[in-house]
Amino acid sequence: MRCVGVLASSTRANEEVIPKPCFDEMRRLGWIEGQTIAYDRAYADDRHQDLARLAGELVARKPELICAPSQVAAMAAREATGTIPIVPGSGTDPVGPGLVASLARPGGNATGVVNVVESLAPKRLELLREMLPGVKRVGLLSDPTEPLSTADHTKRMLAASAWPDGRRGSGSRTQSPAPGPLRTVHASFNAHGSSLYKGILRHPVTQPRVRRNAEFYGN
Repeated sequence: MRCVGVLASSTRANEEVIPKPCFDEMRRLGWIEGQTIAYDRAYADDRHQDLARLAGELVARKPELICAPSQVAAMAAREATGTIPIVPGSGTDPVGPGLVASLARPGGNATGVVNVVESLAPKRLELLREMLPGVKRVGLLSDPTEPLSTADHTKRMLAASAWPDGRRGSGSRTQSPAPGPLRTVHASFNAHGSSLYKGILRHPVTQPRVRRNAEFYGN
């Protein structure tokens, strides 16, 4: 029986949603779990610091391929093996952290899907500035246990530092799980973010979409 490893960064309940279409298609093609294929699943339960250990244990069980729904899981798998094929389900910048050599010629043992998200971070701040020209401070939340977070955080902070008239971005980085620091950050956002959120929701660019979402969800 063929064996595919699944290395997931979140819980089983969360992770089963994303790869379900893939598993359904595999079943349609005749790869039936328990009959023609076995899935060796490992879940980090949102503790990214456990991914390296889980990846090593999964590689030791010698699956023929590793499916990694998130890029952080794919990176952990890549650190654990340079020979077993790795298929990430999503990602923003596989080149920066070294998952692949380049988009044109990935090389190595990883190939998958890339979402162009991280490179748009500065543009999002620029759009925010156009929508709310009077904004002085922008809060940025990031998780230092997420390997992609550092690059993402740096790009946003660099974009914010280029704002004129004393505008600046403030970054809050907290270990996960860390309920104390998170409560502090949430309290700060609740105290100072209300007018910002309301301004965004009232803006002509976002208001039609908010209205359509509200109608769709029955609110």
